[in-house]
Amino acid sequence: MEIIVSEIWNRSGSRVALICQNTSYGRAFQEWTGVFAKKYDMDLVAIRTFEPDSTQDIERVAEEISAKRPEYVVAVTCSADAIRIKQSFDRTKNPPKLFFSECVSGKTLLNNLGDSAEGITGVISAPDPASGFNRRYYARFKKDPSEISHTVYDASLLAIYGAVRNIDNPFEDAADSITLITKGEGEVIPWPPESDSEDPRWQKTATFRSAGRIP
Repeated sequence: MEIIVSEIWNRSGSRVALICQNTSYGRAFQEWTGVFAKKYDMDLVAIRTFEPDSTQDIERVAEEISAKRPEYVVAVTCSADAIRIKQSFDRTKNPPKLFFSECVSGKTLLNNLGDSAEGITGVISAPDPASGFNRRYYARFKKDPSEISHTVYDASLLAIYGAVRNIDNPFEDAADSITLITKGEGEVIPWPPESDSEDPRWQKTATFRSAGRIP
């Protein structure tokens, strides 16, 4: 969320609103939008939720948000509802600029909205270049990773680390296990060059995982 808010700030935006699905994914944005809007000294004029796949609900929320006259609306949704959101805001008296979350496919918007997709902004998920993920992925598979490869990799590791931690903490809730292993404590071990693949620090992984720290 901070990436989106900071990008709006870089574009001299000062009045923002949030429209998001009434899902756990959307609620995460609800919790953090206000925090980052305050950090970047922006006026958060509205936060509204809608039920997925409900055109009527989206139209109602678009009217409510448009009445607040935001410069930008951060839209947290899937591609299908993104089309409905764009069309609904275009029908209001004060259409704002839209900034979509990473779940929206630019290709889907262009195919369905055509020229009216002009000006829409969004973010995509991408790995941290400093992590070395792309280099290691290419070395293993001889091709560049897709846009979501690193996300799938991270999610898989979290699930595995959570399961390993749960072995030593059988009465701990699985969600709590995953939360605890993402605390960021302990030594940070980056992807090593091939020559360092036997780095003794990698032998600590089992201990780090059991202790609740991601190496």
